[in-house]
Amino acid sequence: MLNRVLIGIVVVLVVAAAGAWGWSRLDDPHDATHPSSASTVASALPATTTTSPPPAAPPYPVGVVHVTLVDPMRSVAARGDTPAATERTLPLTIRYPAATGAASSDDLADAPARHGSGVLVLFAHGLALADSTYPRFLHDLAAAGFVVADPEFPLSSGALPGPARSDPVDQAADLAFVADQLLDPAARPESLRAVTFLDRVAVIGHSDGGITAAGFAGNSCCADARVGAAVVLAGALGRFSGGWFTTVAPPLLVMHGTADATNPVSSSRVVYAASPGPKRLVLVEGGSHIGAFEDDASRPAVVALVADFLRAYLVNDAAAAARLDADSDVPGVLVPGG
Repeated sequence: MLNRVLIGIVVVLVVAAAGAWGWSRLDDPHDATHPSSASTVASALPATTTTSPPPAAPPYPVGVVHVTLVDPMRSVAARGDTPAATERTLPLTIRYPAATGAASSDDLADAPARHGSGVLVLFAHGLALADSTYPRFLHDLAAAGFVVADPEFPLSSGALPGPARSDPVDQAADLAFVADQLLDPAARPESLRAVTFLDRVAVIGHSDGGITAAGFAGNSCCADARVGAAVVLAGALGRFSGGWFTTVAPPLLVMHGTADATNPVSSSRVVYAASPGPKRLVLVEGGSHIGAFEDDASRPAVVALVADFLRAYLVNDAAAAARLDADSDVPGVLVPGG
């Protein structure tokens, strides 16, 4: 673990433990440490029938907590009137399945988290965009059972002052820092230290953040070995100095709206073609650059596909894997592109 410190934490969550998120029955004591296929889990369970109810299924109510992480080991350039700094400050929003409340479209501040093990999803926003650009997509992904951490990047976030500029290589290192803090019980915020995360993480990125996610997952200069699955939304390849998917190639889901007027669909085809690993390209019919993933017409199908893709490859959920072809081909909404 890098010698980094977590400072300036503003935590508004009271939590004793955090949840059985992102897959079915991973909170079972027979399977919490080494997730396996459904058949292996079934063989490990007692033969006798119990009267205990099964774990609650998604959609879950969604809690939210805001923290500020500071990486003292890396600097950041000036941004407009904001001077250069010798450390990188990352405002971070974390959404998660909550233990109380009813499933709804609202994020519940201060809600206690579900008990059990969880999958960490790192999200990279686009250029001049922010956490507030994707409230429905990120909420729905948490409601599907994942812990979603979305940092505001110092140079590219639209929520921070000054002109935004592309910074995907340093942003990949920011994602690594966020993962370091949240996966290490000694370094993460006090209220999250009872969470048991899988060692493997997922990364999702949109637009310029899609370049960040691709580099974090599969560029030979900067790939993080903890990435077990990657999702690139309306993204591209670029800016990283190494080879693409030459040393590692985690399972990859690439998605793009067919009516995207910002990035051409061809950029996603390049991402898809570059990876030799397990991969899937899916187009959102009529989807715009952001609306493909945020609009009510397409978002439920997009989230269902992304959630099953992560379950299939991060926790070996055979049922989720079996749904992927159907998830990828929803008439009028999603169509396989590769």
